Amino acid sequence: MAQTKRDHRKLVDAIIAGVPAEQVKDRIIELDQQSQRLERRLSASPAPDSILTHPSMAVTYREHVAALISGLGNRSEMGAAKDALRTLVDRDLLP
Repeated sequence: MAQTKRDHRKLVDAIIAGVPAEQVKDRIIELDQQSQRLERRLSASPAPDSILTHPSMAVTYREHVAALISGLGNRSEMGAAKDALRTLVDRDLLP
């Protein structure tokens, strides 16, 4: 839909810039039809479910970021920093 709107806007800008409307008329009609089809599909699609987060997710995130920062500054804590980073990027390890 966004691409269709951008293309339509470009054609309108071309007309404003002096390109004869007859040269872009067919493409504008095609884009209008595509936009209408997309609108119908969007209106027929169910809304996505809301994203649920675990109540302690913010606390857990802060703890892992703190461990990562601490570990990056201290060679002896580098293992803990690696574990913290893995936890932050691996969705299966989060609570």
